[in-house]
Amino acid sequence: MFRIKLFEKFISRRPVRKVMSLYKYEHSKRVAKLTKELSSSDDVYYGALYHDFLEKGGSEEESKKVLSFKSYELIISLSHDDDEDTLTALITSLQDKPQDFINNIIYIKLCDRTDNLKTRFSNDKLKNKYIKKSAKLIQFLYDSFEGDKSILDSFIEKHIFSIIPKMIEKVILNSFNEV
Repeated sequence: MFRIKLFEKFISRRPVRKVMSLYKYEHSKRVAKLTKELSSSDDVYYGALYHDFLEKGGSEEESKKVLSFKSYELIISLSHDDDEDTLTALITSLQDKPQDFINNIIYIKLCDRTDNLKTRFSNDKLKNKYIKKSAKLIQFLYDSFEGDKSILDSFIEKHIFSIIPKMIEKVILNSFNEV
């Protein structure tokens, strides 16, 4: 709880506020909350809370001040340039990492993509290209996970498969409207 308060205080400072908009902060909180369904690790939770911080221009020094070493390492591995493909960046960052670290990255990235899919869907900003990229990313995450995959199965069923029929319907309707 202390780190959440510290994060909220940290995020409210003017230079950081430019980095993390209120929208991104709310997104980060949703992603962190979702990770609790997959892992009880505080490192995973706080890594999820800060997962977009460096990509949005936050400094490594600032994040080191409030994160454990493991959480900090997670956000370093999750960060990539805007012009870099997410899957390609992830494959590169996971090379030579221990499997428990990879599983923690998978938890955060799966929750991040899940929230992005749900948010884009609810805001009518979900495009076919993003759905295809998401499917490839989620398949990679699933295949790379080592351990009890029933945890991932339940999560994917609950959060992603539940909205797929609605997504398909929307995509089909949008394609008819484009003609």
